[in-house]
Amino acid sequence: MSKDLWERSFQLLSQAYKLANEDWPQIRKLFWRKTWCACHVCKLVFEDDYPEGKDNVYCPHCGQNLERGLSLKKAKELIGVIIT
Repeated sequence: MSKDLWERSFQLLSQAYKLANEDWPQIRKLFWRKTWCACHVCKLVFEDDYPEGKDNVYCPHCGQNLERGLSLKKAKELIGVIIT
């Protein structure tokens, strides 16, 4: 592994250790993969930071119901971005 990767890993572990007694959701944000939302009308992709129990999430621009829980690649495919 490169030196930069080791340093970044150490920084993340240090942050996790500091947060362990403070707030579990912050630790989750550090390590869990992010999911994304996509709007078919506006052709936009948003980070899915809405609460998990919330079923209907609407686009802030057009009001369309967003497709949730997508990987970034899948979200881009849904809005028509060509991925090579």
